[in-house]
Amino acid sequence: FACSKIYMANNTVIGAAAVITLDKKGPKSIKDKYGEDIGEKFSSAWRGYMASLAEHNNRPGLLARAMVDKDIEVIEVKQDGKRIFIDPVNKKERQEVVHTWNKKGSLLTLTASEAVNCEVADKVVDSRGELLSQLDAAGAELVINTAVQDAGREFEKVRLKCEGIEKSLDLKFKEIENSQTSASALKLLREIKSDVQTVIKLANDYPDLHHVDVQKLEELQNSVEAEYKDVKTHTRRRR
Repeated sequence: FACSKIYMANNTVIGAAAVITLDKKGPKSIKDKYGEDIGEKFSSAWRGYMASLAEHNNRPGLLARAMVDKDIEVIEVKQDGKRIFIDPVNKKERQEVVHTWNKKGSLLTLTASEAVNCEVADKVVDSRGELLSQLDAAGAELVINTAVQDAGREFEKVRLKCEGIEKSLDLKFKEIENSQTSASALKLLREIKSDVQTVIKLANDYPDLHHVDVQKLEELQNSVEAEYKDVKTHTRRRR
């Protein structure tokens, strides 16, 4: 809605953009997460923002609101030859209902052709070449931005690295239990401490590593440091 022009491909849709939040159990509505009052505050701001963007670019603000709030109904009426999108409760007797775009209980989602029909999108195009022709830029050089794909690949490497370190930690703790000398135990404890610090840093750098519990890792780090000092102290005493 912030774009001055919206072009859509066939078999695409636009809409269903309610505010949600995520926790370890998955997506939740903002009201389920924060309660009715705070959730409504978030939702109200989002509705207003979406409508503002739409209206700034001469698109129906009520349709934008219906995409983010399932309680909003939208009908299209004709008045003095003009199309108007309104809430059914605001319909006047002289207004002829042309189409019902959204009923209460569902978020508005439009197909590409529907979006063009109700003036949300400007046109449906079949290819990037057709899009460029519509923009009078048929000869433009295409520069493909791979930043999202690159970030995805990088994240997957980091995720696998964390999983590998976590598995190795389990093995190293077992090795400590079977360790025959203080020197080997100290070496393993140093490695564990370094591994834990690495995972903590990665978790802080990549917040989407939801499976990593930084607080537990920090507690583990403190425990390993205490164990390291204890083993070292006993080694000195024996000497």
